[in-house]
This record gives sequence, structure tokens and C-alpha cells, in this order.
Amino acid sequence: MNSVTLTNSNIPTIWDSHFNRIRIVDSTAFQVPEIYKSVYPGSGGSSQPSGLKIQLEYELKSGNFMHIDVGPGSGNDNTFGSKIKDTFKAVNISHIQCKTSKN
Repeated sequence: MNSVTLTNSNIPTIWDSHFNRIRIVDSTAFQVPEIYKSVYPGSGGSSQPSGLKIQLEYELKSGNFMHIDVGPGSGNDNTFGSKIKDTFKAVNISHIQCKTSKN
């Protein structure tokens, strides 16, 4: 892959007034031809001997892709989480106080 074009696309949500940032992290994995097994080993077991995993972090309010990691299919999702953990600050973690009404 020589170049990647990313477009910022803000997606308004009902949570905008409650949070400064909404970070979404997800991954996808797929098989690649066996000739790539030395570079992209698969997850083992009964699966293909070679595979690729893409980890992506997207910030919903700004529409920015924050992190992308491409690696072997044998990679663990927790590994990506530990790579980005230092980007979280106390102000990123908040809660919503729910009010209950009595009938």
C-alpha cells in the first residue's frame, strides 16, 4: 500500500454534549496467500498458515482516524490496546449521571 487517503467525517450523536471524545477501537483479520506466512503468520490451529490483522482507532466526534496498525494474523487485540494506552488521559474517562424520577 503506497498511500492512504483518509477523510475527516464528523458524525453527530446524542452523546456529544456528554463527552469531549468518543474513541472506537476495533480490528479485522483475514487470510492471505500462504507465501506470506513468514511475514504474516496466521493464528494457528485449523486456520490458514498466513493471515493479516488490521487494528484501527477512530474518534467519532472529530471524524479522525487516530491509530492504525497492520500486522500478522497471529497478533493479539490486547497488544494494540497496550500500544495506545498512554494516549488516554483522566479527562478521557468520564461518566453520565443518570437522574431517576419517582412516579
